[in-house]
Amino acid sequence: MKRIVLSIIATLMLISFISCKNNHSKTEVIKAVEIDSFEILRPSYWVSGITNPKDQQRQIVDEWYKFRYVIKGSCFISNADRQAAENHNRKTDSILSLRIGKDWKARFEKTVDSLYAIDSLSIEIARADSYIMNFDTITSKYNEEHKFYANLRYNAYATTNENLRLVTVTGYGLIYNEVGRLNFLRATVDLKKKKVINIDKTAYIQ
Repeated sequence: MKRIVLSIIATLMLISFISCKNNHSKTEVIKAVEIDSFEILRPSYWVSGITNPKDQQRQIVDEWYKFRYVIKGSCFISNADRQAAENHNRKTDSILSLRIGKDWKARFEKTVDSLYAIDSLSIEIARADSYIMNFDTITSKYNEEHKFYANLRYNAYATTNENLRLVTVTGYGLIYNEVGRLNFLRATVDLKKKKVINIDKTAYIQ
């Protein structure tokens, strides 16, 4: 009788173990399918290393090409991470080649170059404005004296008017007796007239 009871208990334990194992495997499979499904719907292209000046434009244009341009890691990456990124990007290339054509990457970069040229022109026009030029000189000098990070950062953004771009001027400054990253100015640039037509001078914490 004891042997029969022990045999039944052992069988039940084995069934329980197999059931748990199968449920765990099912969960992993479901997660893997969800990840793969998302990558198929909205594939990602991984890059790492030193930041490229055109990355801001790439992370705008990627929406137009229905994928995600993802900046991963820093300047220093391991060989294993580099290999993983290459393997991942090969899959993304296959998906996008079938979806929008084998030359998708060349067309993507061409669009990035065009947007970068427009943004660069907008920033050049903004920096040539006398008020902004003077502000840049005074702020950079002040930050150098107080040992803040001296360089101001200029970024351009689209607006609802295709002839107008918004250029922001950001950098480090003193606010509430603490050093913080501030959005100092927002300049509206008219590309047709090639001049700044308005400057919002209210600084705020980013």
